[in-house]
Amino acid sequence: MPMGGLWGRIRQFMAGRRGVDGLSLFLVAVGALLSFVGQLLGQRWVLWICWALWLFAFWRMLSKNTEAREREDRWFLGWFSPAARRAALHAAEAPQRRAEKEARRAYRIFKCPGCGQKLRVPRGRGKIQIHCSRCGRDFVKKS
Repeated sequence: MPMGGLWGRIRQFMAGRRGVDGLSLFLVAVGALLSFVGQLLGQRWVLWICWALWLFAFWRMLSKNTEAREREDRWFLGWFSPAARRAALHAAEAPQRRAEKEARRAYRIFKCPGCGQKLRVPRGRGKIQIHCSRCGRDFVKKS
């Protein structure tokens, strides 16, 4: 049963081809970004690189050698996914690191001379007596 209309012909043309995958999308996005930068800087050679990236991406999308394109995409995702996860994790942990940095500014950390327990005391209080909750020892330090 023949498919009708434009979308049917496109589906028929794309049958047996790889289509869009992660590497192709990445190549198109990098090409677009480089195109923007090349336009801003007025560098023609950057635009040639963009065209090369786009042609390679579209060649991959239209390729009928799906096994090779699948291998390339798996390699790319294996390389790119850990980097993307690390970047997302770093961005997610930024508020926590900022809070820890603020806490370090507001407090001083001392080790108990008896048991080595770390004890946090507020800064700027002068000489204070610190009580270790683990071993019960008291000692005096300048905060």
